[in-house]
Amino acid sequence: MIWRFSALTVLLALTCAMIVAHASSLIPNGDFEQLGTGGLPANFSTWAGEGSPKFGVDSEHAYSGQYSIRITGDGDDRGSFNITRPWEGGTYKATLRYRISPGMAAEAVVLRIMAFHSPGSAETDKISWNVNRIAPGPGTTALPQGKNLHVIPLKESEDDAWHLLEVVFAVPDEVVRIQFNLFNWLGTGTVWFDDFHIEPTTFDWDAYQATRYERELQSLGGLSVVVNLRPEHPRLLMNKDDIPRLKALIAEDAQARGWYAALKNSATNLLFQPPSQYEIPDGIRLLATSRRVLDRVMLLAFVHLIEEDMRFADRAWRELEAAAQFPDWNPSHFLDTAEMTNAFAIGYDWLYHVWTPEQREILRNAIVSMGLEPGLNAYRGNASWVRATHNWNLVCNGGLAMGALAIADEEPAMAELILRAGLKSVPNAITQFAPDGGWNEGVGYWHYSIRYLIPYIAALESALDDSYGLSDTPGLDLAGTFPIYLTSPAGLAFNFSDSGTGVVNSPEMFWMAKRYGQPSYAWWQHKMSGERASVLGLLWYSRDMIEAFDPATLPLDRHFRHVEVATMRGDWGDKEAVFVGLIAGDNKANHGDLHMGQFVLDALGERWAIDLGSEDYNIPGYWGTQRWTYYRKRAEGHNTLVINPSGDVDQDPRAVSHIVFMGSAEGEAVAIADLTPGYERQARSFKRGIALMDDRSQVIVQDELETRQPSEVWWFMHTRANITIDGDGTVALLEQGGKRLAARILSPAGASFTVLPATPLPTSPNPPGQNPNQNVQKLAIRLQEVTDVRITVQFTPLRDDELSSLAPEIKPLQVWQETIAAGQRLWAPLERAELSVSLPQQAVRGVISVPMAWKIPSASRVERVSVSVDEKIIYQEDRLPEEILFDTLTVADGAHRLVVEAAIDGISARREYSLRVSNWWRMIDRMEPPIDSGWFGTLIRSLTSSESDGWTYTSAESSRQLGGVDRRIRVQDTEEYLIWETPHLRNLKILVHASKTAVEPALRLLVSQDGETWDPLAYTVKELEISSDGLYTLAVEAELPPAADVQWFQLRILPGHFASDELQISQAELIGLNQ
Repeated sequence: MIWRFSALTVLLALTCAMIVAHASSLIPNGDFEQLGTGGLPANFSTWAGEGSPKFGVDSEHAYSGQYSIRITGDGDDRGSFNITRPWEGGTYKATLRYRISPGMAAEAVVLRIMAFHSPGSAETDKISWNVNRIAPGPGTTALPQGKNLHVIPLKESEDDAWHLLEVVFAVPDEVVRIQFNLFNWLGTGTVWFDDFHIEPTTFDWDAYQATRYERELQSLGGLSVVVNLRPEHPRLLMNKDDIPRLKALIAEDAQARGWYAALKNSATNLLFQPPSQYEIPDGIRLLATSRRVLDRVMLLAFVHLIEEDMRFADRAWRELEAAAQFPDWNPSHFLDTAEMTNAFAIGYDWLYHVWTPEQREILRNAIVSMGLEPGLNAYRGNASWVRATHNWNLVCNGGLAMGALAIADEEPAMAELILRAGLKSVPNAITQFAPDGGWNEGVGYWHYSIRYLIPYIAALESALDDSYGLSDTPGLDLAGTFPIYLTSPAGLAFNFSDSGTGVVNSPEMFWMAKRYGQPSYAWWQHKMSGERASVLGLLWYSRDMIEAFDPATLPLDRHFRHVEVATMRGDWGDKEAVFVGLIAGDNKANHGDLHMGQFVLDALGERWAIDLGSEDYNIPGYWGTQRWTYYRKRAEGHNTLVINPSGDVDQDPRAVSHIVFMGSAEGEAVAIADLTPGYERQARSFKRGIALMDDRSQVIVQDELETRQPSEVWWFMHTRANITIDGDGTVALLEQGGKRLAARILSPAGASFTVLPATPLPTSPNPPGQNPNQNVQKLAIRLQEVTDVRITVQFTPLRDDELSSLAPEIKPLQVWQETIAAGQRLWAPLERAELSVSLPQQAVRGVISVPMAWKIPSASRVERVSVSVDEKIIYQEDRLPEEILFDTLTVADGAHRLVVEAAIDGISARREYSLRVSNWWRMIDRMEPPIDSGWFGTLIRSLTSSESDGWTYTSAESSRQLGGVDRRIRVQDTEEYLIWETPHLRNLKILVHASKTAVEPALRLLVSQDGETWDPLAYTVKELEISSDGLYTLAVEAELPPAADVQWFQLRILPGHFASDELQISQAELIGLNQ
């Protein structure tokens, strides 16, 4: 099918379409010749929507008469002249002359029309415009933006000339008034307006609509795209031959089988969930709903194709049917419309064979009326996303193209227009991947862009057998390197701009791996996705490419030109390897911050220097100039310099800076950025260099700054670690997750660290509603009255026994560049101070030597060493100990904390160890009677080694495991004894219960070295209490001298002093020394 139309056809159509009835203008003083108070045109008011636009009447530039009106802005200003008039329903023609200053973008010229059906001014009081009742004239486009009609120039206009905006529009009968706004919309320069004229007219809308697509196709010229369309379904991303291939893959490959099982399980769970609803929770975005519908429909349709189970198709229909009944797909936030169009395209195409003709019509009409028609209006109006160089372009074009390809055989003219317009628009953004595959919105929005761009290209190839050059765009073949290199060994992304630290799961990497012969993409996606299954991941999965790749072949460092981001790492396989990322970049980039010089630093599996990430997207002015008042978006909210802080912007929001050198040599890598453009108001020159050195185990951040006048300079690094500042303030020890990092100021002399909260400086703006940055603080250096300064900071991850590192020689950045460029090392490997304490795992006793091994470089300076046990100092000197002896008898048995603290080369280290002491044995005999355990016999619970036969128990023999009070008593008033084996006995306490307190005549304590010869042992008696049974509770205690060698202890009762039950033994507690 080839579209060709004659000029005569178009001319006749236009002649039939419009018959204008001339009448006087409905806009009083639309020629601006009558001036009111303040010298502005009568009947018109002014409004400053953003910034400080300047309004005036101009007598030097007028299209007709004496005056025109003008609005001047600096690119951050949005202002308008306004007039409100009572109105009636009907068809009207509006014309307006405009002119722009040289070099200004014509998109700043906006005639906004708002029609109200009631006296209020809220959105609910406005009508919604019917896009089929809007007819822009030549050189003009008109499209609804929400409930406002925007009339703007179709193309860039020539400078220094007057041009015409012209539109015919139909007003519903319920309208009672209309407000017209003549805008300079964020333009840099001046917009002039003159001869604003509106009059009633007649218009043949049916004729206009009948020829509209054909006129537009004629204007495009060239050959049809849809002529190459594959007629069968599915044709988006797959064809009918892919289905048996996928079934075989699932059956034969364990990974694919596991992924599919997870997908099927998720789809099964969806069977019991209600369809999505129309929800715009923030008043702006339907996006979460659109994305949910897309994810659900793709999942359900895919599982149906594999299972051929109508339950999944029926559930997909319920999802689509509900969304088809939405009032709209929120075209004012066009991402929402694009993603929903994508969802319907997949549902329509993949399940085409199961839909009835009626269902297909419902889906097709929804795609056209709520997706493609608003999209076509956006293309006609050259909407911002059509011209955009960022994610919006790729998402919106991708979603619309999917919708067009799905129904192109049934709506060929519409599909043709959408596809041709998209192919014209997409190069604005896709070329941003050049030359190295980077994306200046950050890795999160790289993923969002790729998520729609790759399916867009893949669908063009699957449906049309041609990507029309998109897949060959320079840099796109390298795009897969961006998330690989911006992800640290610790599994965290370098999250500059509005991105997060989460690692992206991008199944599109599998497609790019195949398409561009890059097995590293497949390896990385497989590694990062893990068990996170996705439909597209399974569709494009290839085990062969994964197994064929060796990550050791990947270079360790990467510079992404254009984005101006560099990353360096110590290793691909070690999760604790050092990683550093640096951005120079473009502050004007979409989602950008004032972040030139920002760096992140990972080591030992932790992120030490962090990027705070995005702020609340709905906070006032976040997408305008107020963005630079929010802490997270300012330079002071990043790990960079602030010069002469104030309430103004702390970097130039329009600046672009570059990484001017990147290279590596043995054990080292260097990146140097010239950040002068961001600081030109305050600095003649500012360069930041970052070196990964000492066999890629340490980092140096060095700034070389020349200011225009003596200045206050702040150096910042944000962190979630705990910070301890040592000594003279030149060293900071950071600790988190049980890991340690030392930061040391090498220059300038006299500089010191301080710790500040992650909040604005007192002179900075601090609007309400910002994220409080909880658990974040910043390491800071403040310099005053400096003009030419070098700030050098060394970062040393401290592993295990390491205490500190020697400091490297300070070298200028120019020497860095020259040395590395010559392939030579900048620094020799640096020695580190180490301490290892090897305490035994088992308990210790007596006097021990604390086993400490010191490894101190000869050039290091030992400033202090102290050793303590439970905060009691046992060694404290300014030198290393030769040996430390500790008498464990000075502490109680049990666990103790041994702490070694050392200050070496200005870096303090504290190491804690657990010491378990067991000097004493303890025996407690509670005089429990034996237990008759039946089949197992009698269980003896006495701890004596021998005893006489005349003993019994107050409770007698008992079969109870637990009973009342058990005491030993004599059967008769006879002499009886109890003997315990007690090696190195030192203390004892016997609890007795007697009818009187004078037990000494009856009670003898004896000790023996060999169990044969016994010596009496002196003791004391303490009265504890008298019980209700009339017996005194007494503590019989004795302590033996340290030199005593006692192995046995005997308790003996003599007759003739107490009746047999008037002297009772309830407990013997014996304590001795372990040898």
